[in-house]
Amino acid sequence: MALPTYVGSGTFTSGATAITPPFHTSTAVDDIALLVVESENEAISLSAAEGFVEAGAQANKAAGTAAVNPANRIAVYWKRVTVAGGGTAPTVAAPGNHATAAIHSFRGVRLTGNPWNVFADGNDGGANDTSGVVPGATTTVADCLVVIICGS
Repeated sequence: MALPTYVGSGTFTSGATAITPPFHTSTAVDDIALLVVESENEAISLSAAEGFVEAGAQANKAAGTAAVNPANRIAVYWKRVTVAGGGTAPTVAAPGNHATAAIHSFRGVRLTGNPWNVFADGNDGGANDTSGVVPGATTTVADCLVVIICGS
């Protein structure tokens, strides 16, 4: 299998109420869509998941005191696309202070099971700074695309 490729990202969406980030217009059947949602360390949920399921645990990707700057929480959801264009976009429930989100699409990913070989998540604390900590992992098969997601 060839190395998976990045297709593109839907429009970055933000708000203090429920938000519905769109798919990238070139999303195709069998692409993997990653929905990345950020809040000020307030619980993130989908009021209309539209097939997206969470990858990893939000608690592992959270830092700081909820609703107090510089708190941050990341939730990552994934879906194997079954309709050209992505289908109906999910709705992120209003988390409290705010939410930001975007859907990122990838092509050429294996067609069965979870789309990842390994998964690592973590955080570097609730401080305002210009650094980031990526916990790292080692892939165990050829042709893996590494996706790194950070929030601030």
